Amino acid sequence: MINLTSSLRKVSTCLVLLVLFSSTAFSSDFVGLYCVDIDTHPPTRIFELATSSITANHYSLHGTHMSPSGTIGSVTGSASLVGDEVTMAVNATYSDNNTNGASTYQFNLDTSTLTGSFWSMTSASEIFTPWAYSSGQAALVSCDAPVTEFSSSCSDLLCDNDNDGHIFGDCNDNNSSIYPGATEICGDGIDQDCSGADEVCPTDDNDIDNDNDGYSTDDCNDNNSTIYPGATETCGDGIDQDCSGEDLSCPVGSDTYTDNGNGTVTDTVTDLIWQQNGDDSTRNWQLSIDHCNALTLGGSSAWRLPRLNELESLLDTSLSPKIDPIFTGTSTSDFYWSSTTSVDNADGAWGVSFATGDTILSSKTRSKYYRCVR
Repeated sequence: MINLTSSLRKVSTCLVLLVLFSSTAFSSDFVGLYCVDIDTHPPTRIFELATSSITANHYSLHGTHMSPSGTIGSVTGSASLVGDEVTMAVNATYSDNNTNGASTYQFNLDTSTLTGSFWSMTSASEIFTPWAYSSGQAALVSCDAPVTEFSSSCSDLLCDNDNDGHIFGDCNDNNSSIYPGATEICGDGIDQDCSGADEVCPTDDNDIDNDNDGYSTDDCNDNNSTIYPGATETCGDGIDQDCSGEDLSCPVGSDTYTDNGNGTVTDTVTDLIWQQNGDDSTRNWQLSIDHCNALTLGGSSAWRLPRLNELESLLDTSLSPKIDPIFTGTSTSDFYWSSTTSVDNADGAWGVSFATGDTILSSKTRSKYYRCVR
């Protein structure tokens, strides 16, 4: 076995093209002793392989192996010749007082040069030696040759010099902020995402998405992320959320309600008749009751403050405010009183907010809005 040194204690994951000592091509009578060198700075020789022929295109391999900690172990494997490629599978094991591990190597070599690629997986229980996966270029060399002289620098195709997690396609392996898929900064002259060119910054303000809603050229308000083409439109709020060119008009007088033309609206489902226009003034609970009881409207004086379930029947959560627009003057700044007193607190009464659709309990002494019914 060629002299094996302790320099194998740290096997580099950077494997470069091995130099073939002999020009012998892989053939049916390819039987002999071959070695594998790797670049460990300084380079070392890790395999000594004896080959013997089983058939014309199949070979058995056996020999010795140096582990990453310098332990000599055994090697077994096989090689097959298919077309212009020879495939080698090698299993190496090693064991001593400090080391107990195994490595698997797969070689795919050109038959004319015995150079090509390989990958390996190493498992070791020695201290500070984790599972490791390596891949790169490889070749067989004559064991009579000196240990191969390698370049001191990594091949761009095999090493992750900047430790950004990218090897293949990394257009600048000396800068960890540059790799395929990195965030591109327009106009800085740097191709961060390795797309082939720096991104050109937009020169038209219409091409800039200021509110980050995913729309730029067709966004009718690029300072509000809730306004963009296709956004949900709220009817009657004076805002064109979907950039259609106008606010959506709310439907007036649905099938549920009938405008009586005298300031009242009939609910055709409940047969209740409501005060159409909300009073813009507020009163406490008792004064609201008194006001409705004294109201004369639409030829009737039988008005009263509605019960909670009656007031809740006006809610339409699909609208904003959450009440049919046939009811005009509805305030969203506070809730509307019902005549229903809290069963747990005689000083409190329930109301409904047409801004949120919530049912609210409040002290009867507070001033709120009201809408009368009969």
